Amino acid sequence: MARLILICFVWTLSYGSRAQQAVDTLMAQTQISLLTCDPGSEIYSLFGHSAIRVKNQARDFDVVFNYGTFDFQTPNFTIKFMRGKLPYRLSVSSYADFLKEYHYFKRGVREQILQINSTQKEELIKFLENNAKPENAEYKYDFFFDNCSSRIRDVFETSLHYPPQYSGESNLSYRDLLHRYLQSWPWLRTGIDLIIGSRADQQADASGQMFLPDKLHDNLASAQIDGENLLGDTYDVLIFERIKGSSWFSPDVVNFILMMGIIFLVYKKKDRYLNTCFNVWLGFVFFAVLLIGFLWFFTDHQATKANFNLLWLNPLYLVFLTKNKDWQRRIGILLVVLFIFCYFNPLTGWIQQDMPTRPFLWGFLLLSYKIRSLQPSNTATS
Repeated sequence: MARLILICFVWTLSYGSRAQQAVDTLMAQTQISLLTCDPGSEIYSLFGHSAIRVKNQARDFDVVFNYGTFDFQTPNFTIKFMRGKLPYRLSVSSYADFLKEYHYFKRGVREQILQINSTQKEELIKFLENNAKPENAEYKYDFFFDNCSSRIRDVFETSLHYPPQYSGESNLSYRDLLHRYLQSWPWLRTGIDLIIGSRADQQADASGQMFLPDKLHDNLASAQIDGENLLGDTYDVLIFERIKGSSWFSPDVVNFILMMGIIFLVYKKKDRYLNTCFNVWLGFVFFAVLLIGFLWFFTDHQATKANFNLLWLNPLYLVFLTKNKDWQRRIGILLVVLFIFCYFNPLTGWIQQDMPTRPFLWGFLLLSYKIRSLQPSNTATS
């Protein structure tokens, strides 16, 4: 229904009002605004959302352009999603339906009206309508560089022709920005830090920061057209308290518990249990290696490329599946060195990547125990 309304609206612009004065009158009644939605509790919604609203009250026209939708019925949906090949699309829905969803999930919505003239409104609407055509609606989603929020930044720049000069915070990487949203989700933060690579540690300028809806909202405030601010003041459409997770039971807490348990087992010389724990560590390492390698080399996700976590979670651990204790000891020492290298990387800065080694010190302890158990016995034989 919203699509039909949109077509009728654009038809009116193109054919029903040939006189520029009539078009200007129609555009004067039209309001275009940026909608910024608060984060939700699901993984896909943790970083918020952005959309564009086009409203003409006189013609009972109120729709939302949404670049963040995809089709669950897409063939091989799961595989395409994992490999970064799932096409996202621009969809058009009624504002009432859009707002109903956010009210249901208790997520706040803010609105900023674009302060642009009739000609600019017309250009923007035509651009969006062309983007919404079936042959143009799909695009290749990229979390950092081409998502529902950065698309809106690009739409405004392209259709409104204003200089892309923004002000924003400095000295922030893409990973730093993500961490702000993951403070209450420590397990997810650790998991994300494991699978995203060094590209996430690049500095994000004011434009690059706008892959996040909150930053699109904040940084667009400095954009100007003909000396006037692009966006008006913000006003709240829906107000809810932001959803928070639980942060006390974190990987660091589990790491501390496991380390105390391993130290106790070493003190009590419970080699059988320690070997079992080491096998659990091996299982985690092999899973992590496969996941990191798959996301790096076999997907289109830009954020997961060049992931140097493979330095301390690497295939060399396969040596412990062999019976050659001499090689196990040598490779084990190398793995300890690599772990220490990565653990102190934040101090040395040798590699520009934040690697989450601290929550896995228990694995380092188990590796050290394994190497010690492989040392040749000093007991003489007769």
